[in-house]
Order: sequence, then C-alpha cells, then structure tokens
Amino acid sequence: MDWQSGNDITYSIFTGQSALFCPIPAINTTVACRVLMKRHIGMGTTPFMRLSFLGGIDNLRGYKKYRFAGEWLLLSNIELRWNIFRLGSDNNSFLQGIGIALFGDAGQVSDSFDALRWNRFHLSGGAGIRVYLSGNRTIRLDIAKSPEGMGGSISFGEMF
Repeated sequence: MDWQSGNDITYSIFTGQSALFCPIPAINTTVACRVLMKRHIGMGTTPFMRLSFLGGIDNLRGYKKYRFAGEWLLLSNIELRWNIFRLGSDNNSFLQGIGIALFGDAGQVSDSFDALRWNRFHLSGGAGIRVYLSGNRTIRLDIAKSPEGMGGSISFGEMF
C-alpha cells in the first residue's frame, strides 16, 4: 500500500500480487507465473509518475511505457525460463550462467472493478536472454511484440 497526502495531493494505491514458480529439473526449465492487481484512489491529484500504468519493461512488454492508465489494473505474466548453462554456487566467476525465456503478458486497466472483462485484455509476447552474474544479479534482454508494434529492452533483475 502507498498513501500520500498534502496541500493538493491525496491518493492511495493498494497492490496485491501472487507469483508461482514450477521448476522442471529434468529439462533445466522453470515455469513462472504472476498475477497482479492494483487499485488506485485519487488519480486526479496523483503526480504522473505515481499513477498506475501498464506498458513498458516491467509489466506489459511490447507496449510503450505509460501506454494504459486507470484506477483498476489487472496483469498476468507467464514465462518459460530455460537455463542454457549455470555454474555452481562455489564458482568465483563474474558470469554465473546464461538462459533464455519465452513470455506472454496480458493486462487491462479500468475506471471501475465492474468494468474489468475477459475480452478487454491487451496481449503481448516475446523472447529474451538472461545473463546471470555473481551476487544473484540478472541482466534481461527482451524483445516483445504487441498489436501496436515491436520493441526491445535491457533491464536488471527478473521481472518477478
């Protein structure tokens, strides 16, 4: 939860999310899923950077950052993560491994909970490379496609 109040600013953001990770050791793969829901109260007085958005490298990849905004936000992601190679934890190398991922994202925003509908999801999907570094750090290189176009991104850390 995030809450801010001031002279002309009063808003609250409530966020709930759940993630599930299912490792498949036989093929060096993990299926990762996330569902996220946000409720934003006071959008008219909220600074732009604190609004609830879909689009960009951390939620609905394939759409431009800040593409969709609303009081209610619902997002789901699924990733199939393959480890190409992984060094042991006792290895002192800076590079700890390389992986690839296939992913799909679905999300929507609405001005009311009642307006959230199964047929209103915006979809995107793509693939990426994961570079695992010492200190449990990850570099993500993703390419995603949506009905509005294609885009690429470089970011640090897994999305979820």
